[in-house]
Amino acid sequence: MVLLYQQAYAVSNERHHLEKMYTAYRWFLGENSLRVPLYDSETHGCCDGLQQGSVNRNQGAESTLAYLISHLAVLKEAEVLRQEKPLQTTLITASVLSSKIS
Repeated sequence: MVLLYQQAYAVSNERHHLEKMYTAYRWFLGENSLRVPLYDSETHGCCDGLQQGSVNRNQGAESTLAYLISHLAVLKEAEVLRQEKPLQTTLITASVLSSKIS
């Protein structure tokens, strides 16, 4: 789902797709029906999915790759957005600074 919304944003440039992409990514981190993270920060693996009332603790390669690819997609879009809208900074000159102090 993360890659689907990333591609939808790439095609349409509509930011609501990025919001949905991030929502889909957060599913791995515990924003799911069980409120339990599937990604394990200790093993760096990802559980295989949700079962009725619990998490399937198996950490197969496919699940871990799905998480890692999703994570990279989110990081990529965050970097693109950061570059599109750089932080606003103010240049403080000595004359401005001295006028504020006086």
